[in-house]
Amino acid sequence: DLILMNVEMGDGLNGIRVVRRTEAEAGQRRTPILAVSKDGAAAAEAVAAGADLHMPMPITAAGLLTALARALSRESDDLSAVA
Repeated sequence: DLILMNVEMGDGLNGIRVVRRTEAEAGQRRTPILAVSKDGAAAAEAVAAGADLHMPMPITAAGLLTALARALSRESDDLSAVA
């Protein structure tokens, strides 16, 4: 699983915080969050809010695949998710 969050749509930064708080309160495994925004200015804020990675838009297919691989490689050793 992975969450792709546009931090400029609605209150995306707060959305990341809510996901992280909910995971912590429920004792759930951390779901990777890939934050996107129109420029790199939101990167530090997104990571501080709990995102694992940030990508500026426009997103290329190669860039997205690289980011997905990086984010998903940080998951736990539970490899059943990729079977």
